[in-house]
Amino acid sequence: ENGWEGCLSIPGMLGLVKRFSKIQYEGSDMKGNIIQREAEGLRARIFQHEYDHMLGKLYLEYVSNYMIRNARKKQMLWKRKRKNNGS
Repeated sequence: ENGWEGCLSIPGMLGLVKRFSKIQYEGSDMKGNIIQREAEGLRARIFQHEYDHMLGKLYLEYVSNYMIRNARKKQMLWKRKRKNNGS
């Protein structure tokens, strides 16, 4: 399912990213026990976003070049606005 994402690593930018709406994952708890969980909706999106960070990926890798150019323009406007409001 497509949804808008942003990231604290790239302030002021958003991109439309396709993610699974429901996921299953496996990991371990603090004692080393294997756990299996499911997540859906926003929680699934966040999990996938953060997992990508662990793999060294940013959400922009899933976004078209056109969308990145548009987002960069909006980011520049956001930075300019922020700078002008701060003075």
